[in-house]
Amino acid sequence: MVKFTNIFKAPVVGETYIFLIQYIASEEGEEVDLINQLWVYHTLLIFTLSVAVVILMILRKIDISIAFGSGLAIFLTLNFYNDLNKLADVLLDSFNVSVAYTLVALIQAMFLADLYRETGVAEKMINGLSCLGRVFAGVATPALIGLLPMPGGAYVSAVLADPVYKDLRLNSEAKTYVNYWFRHIWIPIWPLYQNIIIASAILGLSVGDIIEINWKITLLSIIVGLVILFSVFKKSQGPIESESNRNCSVINIYHIWPLVLIALLTLVIRISLPLSLLITILLFYLLYRPSKEAIHRALKYSLNISIIILIVEIFIYSSAIKYTDLANELNNFFAGNIAIGVFMIPFIIGFATSAEFAYVALSFPPFLDVFSRNPALLAIAFAGGYMGVMMSPSHACLILSVKYYKADLVKTYRYILPSVATTSTLVAILYMLH
Repeated sequence: MVKFTNIFKAPVVGETYIFLIQYIASEEGEEVDLINQLWVYHTLLIFTLSVAVVILMILRKIDISIAFGSGLAIFLTLNFYNDLNKLADVLLDSFNVSVAYTLVALIQAMFLADLYRETGVAEKMINGLSCLGRVFAGVATPALIGLLPMPGGAYVSAVLADPVYKDLRLNSEAKTYVNYWFRHIWIPIWPLYQNIIIASAILGLSVGDIIEINWKITLLSIIVGLVILFSVFKKSQGPIESESNRNCSVINIYHIWPLVLIALLTLVIRISLPLSLLITILLFYLLYRPSKEAIHRALKYSLNISIIILIVEIFIYSSAIKYTDLANELNNFFAGNIAIGVFMIPFIIGFATSAEFAYVALSFPPFLDVFSRNPALLAIAFAGGYMGVMMSPSHACLILSVKYYKADLVKTYRYILPSVATTSTLVAILYMLH
């Protein structure tokens, strides 16, 4: 009879799981070796199960906070069912200043982004850009709208940039690609993105530190995007003569000042992100005097109960991982190929969920020790998640762009796939050499 030394320390559900493994393995007469091998990675298996549940629920269009909460419940139950004191420690450790900091920063960022849209300031800003040349405006329009994380942002930039893309004689798929790709070049570095705010809290790094580590990813994605864009120009008949910039006013470029101010306050003066956003929002209000209706809609958008619950869940999940052996199991599993693991796990999660914050929340906590020893691996993890999100066919921005430009999704991937592959390769080479 097989004696289980560690197995009966597992929770009830875990015992059932081990029993199934024993039964399957007994058919081969090697139940002891198989069980022991799997038990070495039992926390990793629980982690994989919880992530799979989150991904499947998101794909079924279930609210993200419910999906993440379900995965969290599985992770907590299977790991701490027989140790309620440790579970209590996890929960107490989860509620700290970082939670409040992250919630305040996210609410403010979403509020400012929606005010930009509600007041028409974003459209005025793009109007000024059109005076600086069609190619520049075609790239800068989605890029600047991308600095304002908002629902349907890709649709906003698609509408604003369409006249420029028509002048450049881009086909529907090329229009979709340029709008989609350049709208997301800031994912690894911009302070207003949810993944950066959450990563800052989880990693214990300032936004400036994250930007210092990741800026090369954004630079490489810009270069790759421009190379693809100019290769399209070579195959086209070239831009046509247009009067589309006749109504532009270069002075409208000054509407970019809130974004410049945030960068200045957080990155140069090193003021905390919540305070920087508060200063910017107050100045925005004094200058533009948004209506009560616009403020009300922006507040309704920013005070999203689902996002608030999600942030709390993320911190509980991150805290729970610290009380397990998951980090060591991942290191042992990938052995000398840890770089592959830190790239592929965020990539898969990003591809499956199409959510920037999901790959940070789910895949970063287990690798905290690895990142602290080698910051280059943190950049590779960011790149993996970023590229996974960009490849995701369920990404709302891609779907909206394809729909607006009446593009063929498969043909659009002829631009996206080489961009993702090239950017990923260059990032890997650059950071591994470093």
